[in-house]
Amino acid sequence: MQFIGGLLSNRLYLNSSQGILLHVAVIKMFASHLSSIAHLCLEACFAPI
Repeated sequence: MQFIGGLLSNRLYLNSSQGILLHVAVIKMFASHLSSIAHLCLEACFAPI
């Protein structure tokens, strides 16, 4: 996954204006994935109580 991210970021810096927009989109995507994963972890932790 980090390898793909590295390729993406290298590619993005070639087109700075489009690259910035793409970078923001990628960051938002990762943030939403992270928040859903964190939510699942919290549910898994607190469900047995």
